[in-house]
This record gives sequence, structure tokens and C-alpha cells, in this order.
Amino acid sequence: AGQAVRLNDLDELPSEAAQDRRALEERGIQAALILGLTLDDDMVGVFTLSTTKPFVWSDGLQHEVSCLAELLTNHYWNSTNRQRLRDSEARYRGVVEDQTDFIMRWTPDGTMNWVNERMCDYLQISLDEAIGLSKDLPIIEENWPQLRSGIAKLTPDRPTMHGEYQSTLPNGKEVWQEWTDRGIFDEDGTLLEIQSVGRDITDRKNIEAAREREANFQRHKAELLISLTTLRKDDADATIRRALEKVAHLYAAARVALWWRSTQEDVVTCTHRWLDEGAPPSPMPDTISAGQPEFRWVFDRLLSGKKVLVGNIDAIPDNAGAFRAFMEMTECQSYLALPLVVEGATLGSITVAATQADAWNDLATDELEILSNILATTLFRFRATEELARREQDLQ
Repeated sequence: AGQAVRLNDLDELPSEAAQDRRALEERGIQAALILGLTLDDDMVGVFTLSTTKPFVWSDGLQHEVSCLAELLTNHYWNSTNRQRLRDSEARYRGVVEDQTDFIMRWTPDGTMNWVNERMCDYLQISLDEAIGLSKDLPIIEENWPQLRSGIAKLTPDRPTMHGEYQSTLPNGKEVWQEWTDRGIFDEDGTLLEIQSVGRDITDRKNIEAAREREANFQRHKAELLISLTTLRKDDADATIRRALEKVAHLYAAARVALWWRSTQEDVVTCTHRWLDEGAPPSPMPDTISAGQPEFRWVFDRLLSGKKVLVGNIDAIPDNAGAFRAFMEMTECQSYLALPLVVEGATLGSITVAATQADAWNDLATDELEILSNILATTLFRFRATEELARREQDLQ
């Protein structure tokens, strides 16, 4: 019960304590002082002082022993609690650092208080560097307006927010991250700090973007196919130009042209052309023949039956001066020529030009090649049908 027990001699024990007497006698104890140890009014243990002979425990001695017991209790529990706290902190740090998620704690003004090791490895910087950067960390700096708007809406009743953010790592890699932020408030409801847990979702976003791109491509391919297979003589030119315009808009091109080979096979003619609004006119003639030395490089490429890609103007060879002049005068940097091939025969080419260098990656080039095949097949059939109708009319 927390009360002190003073036993000066075993004979003082009542008859109902016979079992306790035998236990003390077995240990050779004749007198004992037993004190309850308390901490914050809670019983935490017992302190016992015993002798092998009868002994009188005075009030003064009991007081001194009680003070000693209190000192020992406070020292033991404080040391134990500190060790437990250190052990707990170590376990917590271990759990946090072993997380594959990113964790950071920061203030509403963007000051970084702490980030876990996983986040530092991801950013390829040290903890001190991360804290020093604070608001200049890519995830915060590049998305600060969105974050600030979300922070303003945090309340003790609704302390969390969730978002997906795009940022650029120090190595230049474009990434996506998903974050859940929880506000930490004081008793007055003032937002003191934000704890954020995030993960990289770049792979997921890339897969989603690829699926969306594929769906869009299939839709545009179907639209192009429908528009070209329903060509009518009275609006064929306008329909073809609209098809070229759609291709240009889909692939950020400044100009698209359709070149057809003549029956003599030594001449190619630009039958249809689309230019972006405000684009300089083409200095290239509408008809190019093999007998024009200055255009020989272009002529050979248009009828090569192979895909020709010029990623930037510096890649143009010295013997293609006329083509370089065309690129410079039209302010284009990238050029792509795709053959129009039907049943193994090269009938011409579709050319696409853009004002930025390296305008198309492999995927875009492959898609353009598919669209060029659709153009080649449908236009070949249309031209063949028109030629047949013309001949039938001549026979009448």
C-alpha cells in the first residue's frame, strides 16, 4: 500500500505471519525496514534493508533511508526512461529510414526541418543540403503555387491534402511524385508544421500517358482513314489539306507537303502543302527533277523508298546546299521524309518539318510512318479510280 514496515525483531510478527517468519529465518534475517517506492503517486517497487540481528529502526534512520530510496528511484527511472526513449527513437529512425517512401517535415513557409534518407538519395543530396535548400527543393519550388493553395485550406478538422506533382531532379530527369501532406496544429489551431509522405509515380504516369497517346493515335488514325476513304472529286484537295493540317497539329510541325512521282519517274511534284499560319513561304519549287543538280540530294531522298530524318540543320551534308537554304529560309530545324509505298512501288513522299530540333522521337516517327502508309494507300486508290473514270469517259 506504499506504507513503511519496520520490523525490529521477528518476535514482533503476528501469528498469522508465520509463513513470512519462516521465509525470513531461512534467509537469516532478524530485522528489516521495508519502504514502498513511488513515482508520481504510483507504486513502482519496494526498497528493503535487513539485518541478521534484531535492530531498532528509529524515525531518523527511516527518514534517511527513505531519502536514499527516493534518490535511487528517481535516478533509476530517469535513466531507464531515457534509455527507453533512445531505444524508441532508434527504432523509429530505423523504421523511417527503411521506408521506400519519401518523408519530410516542413513549415508552412516552405522551410525544410527534416527529410529521410530515402528522399536524400532520390535527390542525390545530403540531409544538410536538403534542409539548406528548403523552399528551393524541386518538389516545392516548382509546385509552390499549388502547395501554397493547399496549405491555406488545411484545418484541424481537415488536416490532410493529397496531390500529384511534376518536378525536375538535379540530374535533369523529369519525374512525377504523389504526396500526402498532414498539417500539425497547436492547441489554438495554428498550423505549425507539415509532415509529407510521398513516392515516385513516374513509371505509372508514363504508362498512363502511353495508353492515352495510343488511344489518341488510334482515334486520329481512324478519323484520317474515314476522311480519305470517302474522298470526292469536288472536295478532294480540301480534304487532303485538312488531313495534312491534322498531321501537323498532332506532331508540332510547321509545314507538311505531299510529293508525287511522275509517270516519267524522273520528276516529283508537290501536289498538296500545308503551312503554319505566318510561316515563311517555301523556296523549294513545286516540281523537282533529277536533272537539277542543286536539288539532286533532295530528289534522291524523296524517292529513296526509305525514311529520312534530319534532326537538326547542322546534320545536313555539304552537298545539300539547296536543302540547307530551304531549312534556313523556312526557319526549320527538323525534317522528316516518309515514302509513300504501295505494293512495293515508291509513289512519292510526305515531308514534315518543324522549327525545333529533334522534334520527333522514335514513337512519333513510327506513328507518322503508319499515317503515311494510310495516305499512300487511300490516295493511290483514289487516283486510280479517277484515272479509270477519266479513261472510261474518253472512250464514250
